[in-house]
This record gives sequence, C-alpha cells and structure tokens, in this order.
Amino acid sequence: MNTNKTPILLKNVKTRKGGENILIYLPEDDLFFELNYSSAEVLTLIDGKKSINDIIRELIKKHKEEKAEVIRRDIVDLFKRLAKFKIIFLN
Repeated sequence: MNTNKTPILLKNVKTRKGGENILIYLPEDDLFFELNYSSAEVLTLIDGKKSINDIIRELIKKHKEEKAEVIRRDIVDLFKRLAKFKIIFLN
C-alpha cells in the first residue's frame, strides 16, 4: 500500500460514536461495522488532508510506549480493510 496516499471517508458512510468505539453503517449494502478504540482513533484522524504517513507519524508520537513498526503495520492493515469494504477512498 502506498502510504503517501490520503484516505478520504466516503460520503455514503455513516458513523456514530458508541462509547470508545465507532459504529459504521454502509446504507447501500446494509452493513454495520464496529471499530474498537484503537481503530476509532485512526478513523478520527481522517480529514482528507493527512496522508497515511502523516497519520502514522502522529500516532507514533502520541503512543511512544508502542513500537513504531507495530503501529505502522496495524494502521496499514486497517486502511487496507477500510478500503476493501469501501469505507474510505485512497487519493
């Protein structure tokens, strides 16, 4: 995955905070997803301006106790899944 790309939340995607998690609804497919706290934190950083690398750097700075390569791998995996289910578009 090209981490220089910018993730954009698709307009048809509906989100709602549920405690520390985020609920995602795709009306066209009538599908629901629930993102845990860590994934929800990543989703909230999608603003259509930050690249995946920008988001990774921001989270590495914030979570200094975690290994950078683990954060990078987890975020790339998450973005792959979000793109697969058409929750985000990578520009």
